[in-house]
Amino acid sequence: EAAVLLTKCLNDEDFQSKKGQSKHQMWIQLCQLLSENPNKITSIKVEPIIRQGLQRFTDMTGKLWISLADYYIRKHQFDKARDIYEEAVKTVMTVRDFGQVFDVYAEFEEQLITLKIENRNKNGKTPDNELDLQLRLRRSEKLMQRR
Repeated sequence: EAAVLLTKCLNDEDFQSKKGQSKHQMWIQLCQLLSENPNKITSIKVEPIIRQGLQRFTDMTGKLWISLADYYIRKHQFDKARDIYEEAVKTVMTVRDFGQVFDVYAEFEEQLITLKIENRNKNGKTPDNELDLQLRLRRSEKLMQRR
């Protein structure tokens, strides 16, 4: 797999990219590959790999956090993705990273609300659906207040 080879290159301190890519650029590339193919890549534990990148590149973590959350979104683990966004918003160290993560997080919440509304319109109102929608709306409102 390409992900396995890229991981080996990143773990080799002496490796130099023939294209002149920095280690950070290669981490971003690896994380995108992992997060965009969660059901195809099974030989690598994705979260530890991305978290290793977060530890190495503490001043440029926005895209890595987004990749990790995207991995869980694509696996339909929305609560885990939200947990990742929350952790990211609380731990990023630069305004740039905060802005990147916050904007994608807010968009994620808006998309979930839109899906809930569409589902309600299609299937009708139920107490559970209304409660879930209200919860998501409050959560989104609180997120916007934290900006």
